Amino acid sequence: MKVLDYWKEEVAGKQIKVLKIPHDINGNPRYFIPLSDINEKPEIALEKAKSIGGKKYKGKCYEAGVIIKSYSLQNDLKLMMEK
Repeated sequence: MKVLDYWKEEVAGKQIKVLKIPHDINGNPRYFIPLSDINEKPEIALEKAKSIGGKKYKGKCYEAGVIIKSYSLQNDLKLMMEK
């Protein structure tokens, strides 16, 4: 089994785990973020992610989370956590 290479981004005093996943069909960079790192309540975490264009992760390879397309990850995470 492959070990996932998460790294942590510091946003608003909170550590958020981020995993780079393969680009989409148009070449846009994508990142996976666990729901538990955004907020303790999954509904609120999903709402925050959707506010910046994130989508619910529906696969089975990772835990519950969101997928974000971003060229400026730090800025998008900051916007998400402010909402």
